[in-house]
Amino acid sequence: MRTRFVLLLSLLAAPGWADVAGEAHALLASRCLACHGAEKPQGGLSVVSREALLAGGASGPAVEPGVGKSSLLVRRAAGEPGPRMPLGGAPLGPEELELLARWIEEGAPWAAVEEGPSRATASLAPRRPEVPAGEAANPVDRFLASYWEANGVAKPATVSDAAFARRVWFDLHGLPPTPEELGAFVADPAPDKRAKLVEALLADRKLYAGHWITYWNDLLRNDEGVIYHGGRESITPWLLDALESDKPYDRMVRELLDPRGHDAPQGFLIGVNWRGVVNASQTPPMQAAQNSAQVFLGVNLKCASCHDSFVNQWKLADSYGLAGFFSDERLELVRCDTPTGKTAELKFLFPELGEVDPDAPLGRRRAAAAELFTSERNGRFARTIVNRYWKKLIGRGLIEPADDLDQPSWNADLLDWLAADFVDQGYDLEQLLRRIILSDAYQSAAAPVEEPYVFRGPHPRRLSAEQFSDAVSAITGEWPLRESGLRAEYARAWRLKATPLDRALGRPVRDQVFTERNEQATTLQALELLNGGTLTRRLRSGAERLLGAYEPAPAAAYDSGVVRKDAVAGEAKLSGASRLYLLVEDQDSYDASRVTAGWVQAMLVRADGSAVKLSSLKPLEAPDPAVMKLEGKVQDDALAAGIPSRRVYALPPGEFDRLLFRAGVDDRSQSSDVNPRARFFVFTEAPDRRRLVRPSGEPPVPAPPRLSEAEEGVRRLFVHALARQPSEGELRAALELLQGGPDGRIPVEGLEDLLWSLALLPDFQVLQ
Repeated sequence: MRTRFVLLLSLLAAPGWADVAGEAHALLASRCLACHGAEKPQGGLSVVSREALLAGGASGPAVEPGVGKSSLLVRRAAGEPGPRMPLGGAPLGPEELELLARWIEEGAPWAAVEEGPSRATASLAPRRPEVPAGEAANPVDRFLASYWEANGVAKPATVSDAAFARRVWFDLHGLPPTPEELGAFVADPAPDKRAKLVEALLADRKLYAGHWITYWNDLLRNDEGVIYHGGRESITPWLLDALESDKPYDRMVRELLDPRGHDAPQGFLIGVNWRGVVNASQTPPMQAAQNSAQVFLGVNLKCASCHDSFVNQWKLADSYGLAGFFSDERLELVRCDTPTGKTAELKFLFPELGEVDPDAPLGRRRAAAAELFTSERNGRFARTIVNRYWKKLIGRGLIEPADDLDQPSWNADLLDWLAADFVDQGYDLEQLLRRIILSDAYQSAAAPVEEPYVFRGPHPRRLSAEQFSDAVSAITGEWPLRESGLRAEYARAWRLKATPLDRALGRPVRDQVFTERNEQATTLQALELLNGGTLTRRLRSGAERLLGAYEPAPAAAYDSGVVRKDAVAGEAKLSGASRLYLLVEDQDSYDASRVTAGWVQAMLVRADGSAVKLSSLKPLEAPDPAVMKLEGKVQDDALAAGIPSRRVYALPPGEFDRLLFRAGVDDRSQSSDVNPRARFFVFTEAPDRRRLVRPSGEPPVPAPPRLSEAEEGVRRLFVHALARQPSEGELRAALELLQGGPDGRIPVEGLEDLLWSLALLPDFQVLQ
């Protein structure tokens, strides 16, 4: 069943076209700008604009639109004629040369804004358009009715109750409705049941926050369970509280930009402090400027943090001017990592909103930045988040790309009215969700994105990595465990370090801001979904749980918790056990392949106090041994190996009462680029490495009922996973999988295959 690759092929959408111009500009910036920048370019050739490239330098025009590889730019980069460019640097690879040639063949397109003014062209001031006449109660619907009429588009059909329920459950809780929840909603005859459902879902603060924190983690580059080669600070407690309490958005941003007090979200401005020397554009103040401008104002300063931007109107001085609000000291302008000797002028991106004393202390400058960002005169602030939420729920923004608010909107009146309403409602993010979800825009049948763009309904959206993982857990009852100290609890995906499946499905490494994820299907996704260990283990355990065949994992006789540097002394009660299992597990070492860890001075002790060295017993199972140096001395009796490792011993039944030992990490594994983190376990029963720590507490949602009857089970799984009943053909195929178990029971393997097939269906992975 798992080899039915056709199920997955239907998920693979046509690949999106690359932004050739953007990639070409980035290549010119990274490889050419240092010598051919705006100030005194070598050979008279500047690469800062299309006009400059067409004009060329001492050797003539560098670019001839349409001729590709024959252009001087490509020929000099290829070394024909020599010398090869960039002079003194690594040559461009074949793919980079091909990119430049393709860009030139397409006419060497340049961002249109390059030819515009040097300041943002979009309106800064708030605007409150008049709501069009009409009978619809939701003003959004009146704007849409006027838009559709003007564009000759018939109002799209409204989705069924079941489709709406699945959509809104995933969008507000990140989980599918249970069959009972879905059935009750569909059967409800009340005309306002959709509005009531939205209120009920928003009222469950824990599930709501547990879903939306994923989106905000992306925006604020916050993460869980990740160790970076550098310093950072989590803002999770603050962010969870902000979502659960529905903290006004303007207050959230003020606290992020001007963090004060013990519980303030300091980590956002701190950024990722990479160890060692970093590019000048990646210092903490520059990260703060880039991140805050991008997330809160729809301004992309990434290029302009190294040089004057190729892709928009922002200048290097703009980026440094904003970074000055978050710096302890005055900043020197650094262009392409070359100091200019010029001191940056403190200024906000939109100086018309106000000026700030450049000599004011850091606290006052941060407070001033917070006020300028959230000022009611700053219309971009509300427009940006309204546009982001629209895109999150509908699939495409009112402005695209969402990180460039200077681009035109397909309905500027609707965007501006939503932004004004958002401000009127006290910057209430949940009220913004209500406005959009209860509109025709959200409740219409899904429509594909077509160019030129005309809005005809919401667009199909793939489940995020976290939604996919949590949905599988909710349907099967098999949740991953989050370990804290010596305890473990059931957890949603966002709480845990990303798995290989999560990464394949688009969960980013949040060492920078991610305002959107790549939803294109990839070969890696196909491999992880079909053969990856993460989904294999989850579905196997899930099938066992659903059938009541899930055996509780044995409890550890000893658990060290995380051991980094200092060895720990331990004792495990054996109670006359006949087997002994010693496990060493990795706990997210930076480089686990270079960690050696083990047990020293291990003694088996009888009830009368006499003892035997464990090293004197021959193990039934043991890894390749390693020499272990602990606390400056080589340990002669060490039971050491790389991690993870497992040792198994047969013991005379009833002879030994306890095991005494010390456990630690080899001194030579202690370097900072290894950052060892080991965990030592002792078991007297065969351990389950998936569940070394017994969980406490309840799962995020109640476990589904046990499946005992095949047809009833198939129907329940289809409704839970897809919000629909199976077709006759699907029912027959599913029932075939659930035949042939012992004593007429459903076989675990067959149910696992059925779960796998459901998880691969487009109906499961895509919100229609």
